[in-house]
Parts: sequence; C-alpha cells; structure tokens
Amino acid sequence: MESTFFTKKHERLTRIASLANILAWLVLIIYSLAAIINFNGNRSILLAMGLPPDAMTSMDYVRFVINMLRMIVQGAMLWVVLKGIHLGLMMIVETDLNYREQKLGEETHG
Repeated sequence: MESTFFTKKHERLTRIASLANILAWLVLIIYSLAAIINFNGNRSILLAMGLPPDAMTSMDYVRFVINMLRMIVQGAMLWVVLKGIHLGLMMIVETDLNYREQKLGEETHG
C-alpha cells in the first residue's frame, strides 16, 4: 500500500538524501586521511632536513596541532551538515507519506 504513495518527488528526495549520506562518509574518510598524511608529511620533512622529530620548537608544535585540529573540525562539521541534510530530507519524505496515508484513511472510512 505504501508503494502507491511513493511518487517521483519522494524518489528524487530519497535519492538526494542517500547521496548526502554517502558524501558525508566520504568527507569524513578524506579529512581523516588528510590529517594522517599531514602528520606523516611533517615528520618526513624534518627527517629529510636531517633533523630528528624532537627538533621542533614549541611554536612548531602549536602550529602543527592547530592545523591538525582545523582539519579534523572541518571534516566533522561537513559530516554533521551532510548527515543533517540526509536526515532532514528523509523526515520530509516520511512526514509527507504519513499525511497521505492519514488522508487516504479518512477518505475511505469517513
């Protein structure tokens, strides 16, 4: 019975919601990998210069930590926004389907 309620509009919104969900996870993975690569890249630069990893000054550590936190926070914020889009669109579709079902029930019973 529910398939008769599901229109092309619902299908389109569900498809967009699914795409937002997939993009959310891709963004999270990409930003996580970028943070790891950034960490390894900084360590490799020090080793290439012939300096041990403990040769960084305290200000270098602060910049490094801020840069890592920035990447992690950006990835997390994009993930939250895309997951919000996914859940919001799915709620819109579900609400519309519930109203259609309720309206059809009232027409057949009343």
